[in-house]
Amino acid sequence: MYDNASEEHDLELIVHIININLGMNPSLMESCEKLRGYSIYVSKVREFSAKMSNAEAVADTLFRKKFLGYFHTRKVI
Repeated sequence: MYDNASEEHDLELIVHIININLGMNPSLMESCEKLRGYSIYVSKVREFSAKMSNAEAVADTLFRKKFLGYFHTRKVI
């Protein structure tokens, strides 16, 4: 069944890499709102990370910029 019988099995995998950074692949972003939202979120965290710690950047992005919905904000705060 296998070309070379051994305890280890080989796997050949082809991977296609897609750039999901903000502004890249607009047709993909238009077709997937969640992916677009994630792209915006990552862009904002990167922007704020240049000015503050990563933890502060995430908190600022999520809470002050209202990336979390009302329910999540109420539960976390």
